Amino acid sequence: MRIYTYNIPISTPLLTITNRQGLIFQSEAGYGEAAPLPGWSKESVDDLIASIHNRASYPSFDFGLRCAELPFPSSFPRIPLCALVTSLSEAETALNSGFKTLKIKIKNHSVREALDFIAHVQLPCIRLRIDVNRRWSFEKAQLFFNQLNPTGIDYIEEPTHDLHKLHKLSNLPLALDETLRETESNWIHLPNLHALVLKPTLLGHRLDYLIQLGQKQGKKLIFSSSFESAIALLHIAHLHARFSLQTAVGLDTHRFFHGNFFPMPIKNGMLCDHPLPPLDRTWLSDYAP
Repeated sequence: MRIYTYNIPISTPLLTITNRQGLIFQSEAGYGEAAPLPGWSKESVDDLIASIHNRASYPSFDFGLRCAELPFPSSFPRIPLCALVTSLSEAETALNSGFKTLKIKIKNHSVREALDFIAHVQLPCIRLRIDVNRRWSFEKAQLFFNQLNPTGIDYIEEPTHDLHKLHKLSNLPLALDETLRETESNWIHLPNLHALVLKPTLLGHRLDYLIQLGQKQGKKLIFSSSFESAIALLHIAHLHARFSLQTAVGLDTHRFFHGNFFPMPIKNGMLCDHPLPPLDRTWLSDYAP
């Protein structure tokens, strides 16, 4: 196994970092990526480097090694993508580019701002995923739910930090993301739970359990990135394709990178089934213990 580090400039209103860093594992089979997300992962890149010899178990490390042991894909799968938007201008750009599913981040919005934002993009044939990242109180979430027009809404993701009150919200469909990284699984019985948002870098070995649980309980599985490079995005795309899911996958984070190992072939909101180009090794540095 050969190990590299990478450091790629990134610019996004959703993160405070200016560079995305991680490890790339190269085996005889292919490549895998371990890229803890600052502010979300419990481990850091330094933790990963320290664990190389003692093989401590971290979610991003587990995902990277698992991918490196798989045959590296020779092409991209053809799958629908979900655009990640934080403003009306970003939403309009995504719609003009052919995206049919939008993930709207509203954690910093007031209820009125969020309702107005959503109303502007509630168009025929457009599916909306609303993400609050647990940032609202239950009272604020309840006010929002009571006024939201349900047209085209796939789900509301993590509307409040108060998990035990989620069942008191209206009948709008819910999705969970941050909650899935906690060990307790009583949330699976929430009456309005519609989807599980699965981020392999943040879940590691827990991913398999959640896939099985979601399938058993009839929940939609939504695979999504954690701002990894194109290497991890390719693996997530093929993971989605392997389950033949009729949902849009969250790989739009690639557009925030100022450079990558290869471009993502996207047209009209779809990842196209193009052959994989050679890796741009500009971003790789040999790991030096």
